[in-house]
Amino acid sequence: MNFVKESVLAAAVALCLGATLPASAQTAVTVLSHKVHENVARGLVAGTTGGDVAGEWASANNAKLNWVTGNIDPIHDRLGRELSLGESSVDLAFVINKFHTPRIAALLEPLDERIAAEPIEILDSIPEPLKKALTHEGKLTAIPFRHATTGLHWNKALFAEQGLHRAPQTLDELLEYARKMSYTRSDGTRVAGLIMNSGDEHVAVLTLLSAFGARLFDDEGKIAANSPEMIKGLSTMAELYKEGVLAQNYATMTIDDVITAVQNGQAAMAIDPFARYAVYNNPGSSKFPGEIDVVVTPSAVTRKERQSPKSGRWRSRAMRRTRTSPFR
Repeated sequence: MNFVKESVLAAAVALCLGATLPASAQTAVTVLSHKVHENVARGLVAGTTGGDVAGEWASANNAKLNWVTGNIDPIHDRLGRELSLGESSVDLAFVINKFHTPRIAALLEPLDERIAAEPIEILDSIPEPLKKALTHEGKLTAIPFRHATTGLHWNKALFAEQGLHRAPQTLDELLEYARKMSYTRSDGTRVAGLIMNSGDEHVAVLTLLSAFGARLFDDEGKIAANSPEMIKGLSTMAELYKEGVLAQNYATMTIDDVITAVQNGQAAMAIDPFARYAVYNNPGSSKFPGEIDVVVTPSAVTRKERQSPKSGRWRSRAMRRTRTSPFR
């Protein structure tokens, strides 16, 4: 996991935790999240400008924040188990977009009445498609919290070895460059022209498919996976795989696999969040510090025609503790 715009993320925490708590005994508030959310909200990450806003909120409201953190799959497994109980000690939970399914949304109490009673100041500034994705049966069930938009990372040093000196600017160039950048270096290292995380995520793959004009869902939320654009995109990916342009373990590549391949020069281009730029250029772990650049992924359609920037998104969900069930 990486993060973007830490100051914005940190400021969102106090808004999501709810109203001022009673001023009597200190109230414990349990937060289920990825470790990055705690780090950012508490100002524990270098470069964070928001400070310890979570701590400031807790102090102002006589509360003690108990953070329960873990990796993506474990925390969502925990969330699923908490939602199946009659009561829960979790007060605030984070869920990534791919896990916010109708089954999960149906177990959450709608937020509309609570928001009407205690408005969230920045809610109107959040893009409508993000909120629409969190709406179940006409009711908002969670609040968008952060996103990590993908871009095209490219290795300038490897490009120079193959006589290329700029990033691809069109989809046709992206495909052309990916084929040209699939080669074996003088030291025997096999380079894949293009890689992406498809083993534990879907955002990078959808980013490439959207460059063809493909949409996974239409404006009404219905699956549109059989469109000519989607078929062309998938067919092109199949061709790239057969040609050896995509890494041969493409279907199982995880986040860590992509990072390792880019840092070691085993991939010339990668579709990955913009925030990965710092990781790819880290002098302590990358063989190409300062040589990995990132641009907007080229597309065959205009920005207006594209469905939306492809992002991995976290949603926050306040889980009210009750004597019966906090979930519907």
